[in-house]
Amino acid sequence: MKQGILLINVSERVKAPRKNDYEARVFSEEETRTFLTAIRNHSLYVLLLIDVSTGMRRGEIVGLKWNDIDLKQGILQVRRAIVRRPTELGGGYAEAPLKTKRSRRSIMLPAYIVSILEQYRVQQMSIIQQKGQPWDEQRWLFCKPDGNHLNPQHDVYEEFKEILNKAGLPDIRFHDLRHTAATMHLGMMTNPKIVQEILGHSTISITMDAYSHVLPPMHREAMGNINEWLIAHTEAQENDRVQHEENKEDANH
Repeated sequence: MKQGILLINVSERVKAPRKNDYEARVFSEEETRTFLTAIRNHSLYVLLLIDVSTGMRRGEIVGLKWNDIDLKQGILQVRRAIVRRPTELGGGYAEAPLKTKRSRRSIMLPAYIVSILEQYRVQQMSIIQQKGQPWDEQRWLFCKPDGNHLNPQHDVYEEFKEILNKAGLPDIRFHDLRHTAATMHLGMMTNPKIVQEILGHSTISITMDAYSHVLPPMHREAMGNINEWLIAHTEAQENDRVQHEENKEDANH
């Protein structure tokens, strides 16, 4: 079209297939407990623990390096992802920048995960020292014995599926851990704006639309708070009115 070889864009006449929206399947509270128990002694324990708490995308969490973690402040920086390369570029997986500005984000980690990461760091440093290699903050947080980053498919996704199978848990997608984390945060009445920032959504409307089914309890709590406020203020006004009438009566006598 740009070169003038074609006069019409034939692709515009193609009827695109209808998109089938996938309905996310999230863990229930009981299933989440079962999942946490199942991963406790697994090599992916730290990775999966962070993921079910923060909802990071698979490529993002595999792309973490030690210099992305500030253990003193308890802050994790999401700066890159490990993505599949096109076949024409050799295939496989490679480091890539994040697609949007919002995807580059800081996540405050709970103290429990910080303590787990501190132990994990000591273990990894010990392994490196035994191999006679120098420690490097540019090392991948989650890596293979050769120090290379994990393969998001073979090392993470397939292992995740095996964990679900052995634990008798529903056969959900890895991405559904992201939905589980978001649902958990909103169910705990975390401000939706904070949830948006944790997930790296470009707008809060994406968060609200995706998790609107979780919001009714928040609405009930909000209205419950308003109810208490109204009762407190209307009763206070009524008490003031009664007290004023009694004072007037006393003054007349």
